[in-house]
Amino acid sequence: MYRIAADFILVIHSLIVFFIIGGFIVITAGIILRKRFVRRFWFRFIHLLAIIYIIAETWVGRLCPLTGLESFLRRKSGMESYSGTFISHWLGKLIYYDFDLIVFQTAYTAFGILVLLQWIIRPPASPLRRDPGIK
Repeated sequence: MYRIAADFILVIHSLIVFFIIGGFIVITAGIILRKRFVRRFWFRFIHLLAIIYIIAETWVGRLCPLTGLESFLRRKSGMESYSGTFISHWLGKLIYYDFDLIVFQTAYTAFGILVLLQWIIRPPASPLRRDPGIK
């Protein structure tokens, strides 16, 4: 049961990573192509909060809570590493790297600056005002 829970956490973690990276790509493409969907406030706000959280946790030296929970569940299941199931093996290879902390701090901060630039270049619509042009 712990192994299944750990795999579930890994899938959730991977979806969050893909949301952050994929969201940046989609927003950038929307800005370049002048699409109105990039003005959706809540999508942009959640995307910005996600990267701010990651930057903050990296700079204070905290391990991501999802990584910690997944590791805990894997230890409880008797696993030592990601050599277990297909999901854990391949998704783990996609999102986990063994670099020094400064590499992550620099990369996440640079990425966060790019996300912030998206807000400046093409700010989202106000959440208080309904924009009929946003679909």
